[in-house]
Amino acid sequence: ADRFKGKRFNAPNDVCIDDRGRIYFSDPRYLGHELLELVHRSVYLIDNDGKVVEITRQVSNPNGLALNPDGDVLYVADHDNDSEEKDEKIMRIYAFSLDANGLVVGSGKIMLDFGEDAGSDGMTVDESGNLYLTIRALRQPGVLVVTPKGEKIAFIPTGPPGQTESDPAVGLPSNVEFGKGAEAHMLYITVDTSLYRIPLKVKGYHRQYR
Repeated sequence: ADRFKGKRFNAPNDVCIDDRGRIYFSDPRYLGHELLELVHRSVYLIDNDGKVVEITRQVSNPNGLALNPDGDVLYVADHDNDSEEKDEKIMRIYAFSLDANGLVVGSGKIMLDFGEDAGSDGMTVDESGNLYLTIRALRQPGVLVVTPKGEKIAFIPTGPPGQTESDPAVGLPSNVEFGKGAEAHMLYITVDTSLYRIPLKVKGYHRQYR
């Protein structure tokens, strides 16, 4: 899939798959000056028959996304460094309820709002449904762990706190994922140009390996 209704995507960013093999992906735009064919930066679903469906355009610049273990909630990171709707940054985590067809029901709920602070990039979930968010904030870069209700329960630092924009950024995480099998309790994190891992007391959730 490289188009929606005959128009080329902006810049597909992240992807996840549900129990029925349907593919969700975000289509933001961060780099490049070529003309865009699509008006909106949206989240899409590729159905089993290959049909591409736009499921929400509520998120101004959708980035990382993940499904909860039950498969009825889609989490989407809004990482808008240069919002077109407001003269400010929009950094949020949305939770969208899904129906049996994998489509969004109603409006997404704002689960977390980082204000103009750097928000989340990639994300993943553990077997308990907790969400692991890569936070690219200079003041405190790392992986933030929250419950399905958005309650903060843990933080894994990936770089020195208190950095400023005048210094070279160090330790900014971009994506995160659990291992599988014997390493299901191992959390892998991409930070700057390196790959790190840290053992946890909880296992990740991979629907494709159930």
